[in-house]
Amino acid sequence: MRDIDKLINQYKEILNEIKQLPEAKVTEKNFRMAGIISDLITRFSTDSKKTVIVGGLSVNYYTEGEYATQDIDIIARINQKIEDILKELGFVKTSGRHFSNDDLKIYIEFPSEPLEADPSRLVHIETQDGFQVSMIGLDDILIDRIRARVNWKEGIQTKWIRQLWIKHKVRFDVKYIEEKLKNEELEFFKQLQNAYEDIHQTAIGRNEKFKMELEILYEDQQENRVFYNISSLDNNLILILAPESYCEDVGEFGGYFAMSFYPVLNIFMCDEFVEEFVEIANNPVIGVTLEEAIDFIKVIQQKDLKENIKATNNYDVLIRLLKNI
Repeated sequence: MRDIDKLINQYKEILNEIKQLPEAKVTEKNFRMAGIISDLITRFSTDSKKTVIVGGLSVNYYTEGEYATQDIDIIARINQKIEDILKELGFVKTSGRHFSNDDLKIYIEFPSEPLEADPSRLVHIETQDGFQVSMIGLDDILIDRIRARVNWKEGIQTKWIRQLWIKHKVRFDVKYIEEKLKNEELEFFKQLQNAYEDIHQTAIGRNEKFKMELEILYEDQQENRVFYNISSLDNNLILILAPESYCEDVGEFGGYFAMSFYPVLNIFMCDEFVEEFVEIANNPVIGVTLEEAIDFIKVIQQKDLKENIKATNNYDVLIRLLKNI
């Protein structure tokens, strides 16, 4: 038997084991497959040193499996020989650099762009099958997610940026990250630091954490959500929400309300374009207490319940969020 046939049979044996894994073992499945790809490229590509796992699988690794993905993104230069072996392993070329195996539920992409990361920060790990894989470094995957959040408006990234920061805060090279980010990207990173650095002592920190956690809630509740929009205003970082059933009771200001922790906890009634808004607090300098804010939200929740409007449980989540900030 030729050496190449032996190698392909070895790969097939691993894939047969992967096929038997339960769905909960998706991380193991993906990394074992990534190991096969890395080994393939090392053997048959002329540019094997640039083989690096990026994208969702690296987020999966750094969040310890919290981020789920069936995609394997690997920056590498492939050739016809590698494509032929992937085909023999059951993969179908669906587009220029995309391959899929529906039976295994594995989807591979070889991004065409060069690696936008520091090679010296790559992480090298060995799979259980003895293959070596390289992965984008922690600092660079955070930078990548922040850019996706800011430049491509991918709100879902906020959740995973938060998870990466919370889990590995002491490991990040802040100076390196700040040098790589620009303008709004850097501003978002500063907000992240404020939100999860010293939240119990600064109003700004509490406001930034509330803003980010609410954005995550907004993205997680795609169906039947009560939150119409979330945005910032000037330096007050006011968070805009729209209750479904409050419109008839607020007169000229319309059915919208905003919340802010900075400089104090406060709630505002406003119109759709937030050209006008008014505080509900008797003294705007003092703001409202946590109990007053919760009571205000509960009034809206009861109105929605009375109107049989769905997703009123989002208000419960919002109240829990307030209590935790």
